[in-house]
Amino acid sequence: MLNKQDINRLNDKIDDIRTSEGLKYTQLSELIGIPYDTLHKYKSGKTKVSAELLVKICETFPQYTLWLMTGKTDKALGQISPGMKLVSDKLKTE
Repeated sequence: MLNKQDINRLNDKIDDIRTSEGLKYTQLSELIGIPYDTLHKYKSGKTKVSAELLVKICETFPQYTLWLMTGKTDKALGQISPGMKLVSDKLKTE
C-alpha cells in the first residue's frame, strides 16, 4: 500500500512527465483519456493515484515506465526519465 509520501512522489513524477513533454494539464488529460477534473484531483491529492492512471501514463509514454514505477532508468532499453529527455533535447538544439 502506498503511503502519502509515495503518492506525492507519483504525482510529482506525473507532473515531471507532463512538463518534459511540453503539455498543459488539459492536453495530458486528452492524450491519456482521463477527464481533466479527475487528473486535477490526482494532482491536488484529493484522490489517490489509480492503477488506471498509471497504465494510461505508461501506455502513452512507454519510455518513462521504468522510471515512473521504480525511479530507475535504462537508456539501452529506451527507458529514460524526464530529466534525461530534457538534457537530450537541449543537446540536439545546440
